[in-house]
Amino acid sequence: MQQDDVAAGPAGQWCDPGPMSWVRVAGSDAVRFVESFTTASVGRVADGGGCEGFFTDVRGQVICMAGLLRCGGDAGGDAGGAAAAEQEPAVEIFADGDVGASLAEHLERYHIREPIEIEDVSAARSTRVVFGEAGLAAVAQRATDASTVTGLQQPFTHTAVTLASDDGTTVRTRLIRCDWGGDACWLVMCAKEDEATLEQLLADSGLTKGDQACWNQACIEAGTPRLHDLLPKTLPQELARDARAICFTKGCYLGQETVARLDALGHVNRRFMGLVVAGDAAPALGAEIASDGEPIGQVSSSCFSPTLGKPVVLAILPVKSVAGDTRLTVGGVDASVVQLPVCGGA
Repeated sequence: MQQDDVAAGPAGQWCDPGPMSWVRVAGSDAVRFVESFTTASVGRVADGGGCEGFFTDVRGQVICMAGLLRCGGDAGGDAGGAAAAEQEPAVEIFADGDVGASLAEHLERYHIREPIEIEDVSAARSTRVVFGEAGLAAVAQRATDASTVTGLQQPFTHTAVTLASDDGTTVRTRLIRCDWGGDACWLVMCAKEDEATLEQLLADSGLTKGDQACWNQACIEAGTPRLHDLLPKTLPQELARDARAICFTKGCYLGQETVARLDALGHVNRRFMGLVVAGDAAPALGAEIASDGEPIGQVSSSCFSPTLGKPVVLAILPVKSVAGDTRLTVGGVDASVVQLPVCGGA
């Protein structure tokens, strides 16, 4: 579900975020190889840390936005769990939507002699989201080593955590601080065969189960672009995440020429942005966005924001069309630009 009127914020809840892709690049040259295909500087991240970045094609157009985790030989919730596999360094890549196969294929196309293995492991894994400090505390109470859980303070820091149920059943997971759903948001990843056990453990921890609308609302309020928000030929700077997802001082990578040229120009012609809409009902996906009566785009994400008490939509729109005193409408209803993230916007 990408649109829903959520009556309350998701704090203290857990949910299934819907399709999430996982690609594992493992081997002695994993970091250097991945560094050659993303806008992020993975090489500057320590083991146990991570970063956000874009994977782009040769034209510099976005394939997906992803979180990149340096695991340093700890496979965490990897379904295989083979001891040998856990000894080799790896970069774990996760992304919204069903892009694992295409991303793995994209990377494999450039894999020649590097001592690495590239694998789409999406089907072997399950990911759940936990919201709020209370949610983290509930998870920590189930951890065999709670200190590893509470130590995740920065976005994309992560650790392997074993969680135990009341009857002693354990689930091996990887816990990731991921601010795509707001500052207090964590991903819990486990092997697919442990999915039901993990869900039961979260329920027994006193957390309330939400649905995918919770994740949708959280991502919209955080201003996070998801796979369905991307337009054809979207460029990294159009998604307004330069400071956190693009390193302009790293070495060469596929698509860098386009990114550097756009940086030199100093502006983009269109940008990912949020609009707050009059009324109480969240506009339908695909609803027309107009400036002074002229269509300029369509709604790609939509929800009712408890933070603002109004509907909010996301879309990539022409910058000039929303400037000045133009009258903006969404589905014929008055709207205005809202600063992202919504939780800290005006």
